[in-house]
Amino acid sequence: MRRALVVAAAFGAAALTSAQGFPEREAWYADLAFLAQTIRERHPEPYRWTSAVHFDEIVAQARGGIAAAASRAEAELELARVAAAVGDGHTNVRPWERYALLPLRWAWFGDELRVTAAPAAQRELLGLRVATIGALPLATARARVQAYIAQHESPAFERNWSPYLLRMAEVLAGIGGARSGEAVVVGFLDEAGTPRRVALVPISRADDAATPLTRPYAMPPLSARAPDEPFWFERSEGTGVVYVSFAGYPARERFVELAQRLVHELEAPGVTAVLFDLRQNGGGDLKLGRRFIEFVRPTIVGRALRVYVAIGRGTYSAGMANATDFRKAFGATYVGETSGARPNGFQESGAFVLPASGLPGSVAREYYRFQEVDTDGLVPDVPVPWTWGDYAAGVDAVIAFVTGAERDRTGREGAAAAPAGPR
Repeated sequence: MRRALVVAAAFGAAALTSAQGFPEREAWYADLAFLAQTIRERHPEPYRWTSAVHFDEIVAQARGGIAAAASRAEAELELARVAAAVGDGHTNVRPWERYALLPLRWAWFGDELRVTAAPAAQRELLGLRVATIGALPLATARARVQAYIAQHESPAFERNWSPYLLRMAEVLAGIGGARSGEAVVVGFLDEAGTPRRVALVPISRADDAATPLTRPYAMPPLSARAPDEPFWFERSEGTGVVYVSFAGYPARERFVELAQRLVHELEAPGVTAVLFDLRQNGGGDLKLGRRFIEFVRPTIVGRALRVYVAIGRGTYSAGMANATDFRKAFGATYVGETSGARPNGFQESGAFVLPASGLPGSVAREYYRFQEVDTDGLVPDVPVPWTWGDYAAGVDAVIAFVTGAERDRTGREGAAAAPAGPR
């Protein structure tokens, strides 16, 4: 049957293209059938978070949505919704990579969605709270994009993903918040609650990546000084803390070189602690991360360095798994927010391509338990929420906590070790 679906879908891609520029219904139906069958056959437990009956209902609803679709994006979103219903982030369909984006950045601070970066010409938008997106109140828009976010990942996973989806023009059109191909009117509120409406023209992903952005702070915090580097480190000035940005996994040879340099840094006089920042680590080579931990272990253990691990909504997949490895290896202290990934859940992406539309997708291949007690995510030992006040001032509260704790600790230890004065 799978071969028949592939052949039908491939034929659809070649020949069943409508005047509107997207494959006709039968090709989309074939993609839907291929997706549902792939999930049923390749996912280790496709019905762990949803019943077989409910999954079949979602598939039937998607077929109805495809039948009513007036654009390629509307059909694509139906497929994304089916994959999200399985419940884990490693099972997905990803049409996002070609969608136009609103030319700014925003993020959740508590229950407020605030503008964190904007083009220089729209600098006045920095810090404004979002009230409406297109025709929808923010709460409604947020609720509607949940359909495209893995339904059983942690709440922190949603807090990381929903701002991104809410920037996508095609997604906004799909949830009824905007008209396809038109500017999106966003309603903002300033600190006094004064409303402001701004029409934002979506731009291509390439243009978005090339657009210089301004941020509210004059000097970025240490953690934001090399945003395009997957792995780098620097000693926090005036402290005994070595800060390590572990946002990704460099090529093996480069990783070895960086690990060697890090060991040299950790052996420097006055170093008392190391902070591994995995808040932006969305995954990669879990085993490479473990080899790195084993490489630095002798130095960290030999020098009795204290180990902190920064976690947050962007800590996902191998990033989350390696955070637990630091805990097991060094008794590391988690600082920050709850991680985006659940410690016990499905991982290991099995990639596929939908034959008619060419959309990339993935199905989870393994279930892992990285923690004895099941929780929504890795829970910080020291909760440090992300606040607008800190962000606007260019303050990284996690780094501030760790460096402050180390100053206090070394101060106390120094006082205890000092000889008594004359009596």
